[in-house]
Amino acid sequence: SRRDHWRKNRKCTSMKRARVMKWLTAVLLMLVATAGTVLILVPNQSWYHYLYERQGMSETTGVSVFEAEFNYDYMIDQVMGHQAVTGMASFASGEHLQKRLSQLAMVYQISEWVCGIGIVLIVGCLILLRNQKWYECFRYGSVVTGIGTGLLCLGTVLWRPLRLFVFKNRYGELFGMDPGFTGLLPEKWACYMWLTGVGLLLVMALVFLLIYAGSSRSYRPHRF
Repeated sequence: SRRDHWRKNRKCTSMKRARVMKWLTAVLLMLVATAGTVLILVPNQSWYHYLYERQGMSETTGVSVFEAEFNYDYMIDQVMGHQAVTGMASFASGEHLQKRLSQLAMVYQISEWVCGIGIVLIVGCLILLRNQKWYECFRYGSVVTGIGTGLLCLGTVLWRPLRLFVFKNRYGELFGMDPGFTGLLPEKWACYMWLTGVGLLLVMALVFLLIYAGSSRSYRPHRF
């Protein structure tokens, strides 16, 4: 009958909208995971401290571990917005480095906004999908995050400045020929940071998959 046909079309439309919203939530999950990775990596100074001491760079550069860490900490504070962008702390830095730090600070601020707004939107979408198997968003989110991580790896390999920066210790490719700064960066520092970021994204993709697996077993309609 006409009424049955109308109900069928309405149900089909509702399912399509729910599927679109699930994929939208999945993309938001990937963006939040990426932004969260930036927020975790930027203040993390453990790789730098470990490699600087391990490689005995204080002997080759003439800069003590304390001074090197002080300069590094100072630049991290600039990127996180705790200091005005001026470059190095204990000696002059190039204009290119200051410009790059400003760009990194902008990326960090954008990541903060993406993380904050994204989490609110994700919660809102999950509430709207509470009767539509909301847990499927995390399966899609795992897939999208995995694909995004793969594209990041591919982009790193294909984009020459980033490839040289990460894998060849050519720090001047991104930070400019500023020996005061690039001379204090240990070998493999960028590579270890990059690997840590990729690892975090893969872990988050796995977490999304585990949330999906656990929630699919205990799912009950009309409950969140």
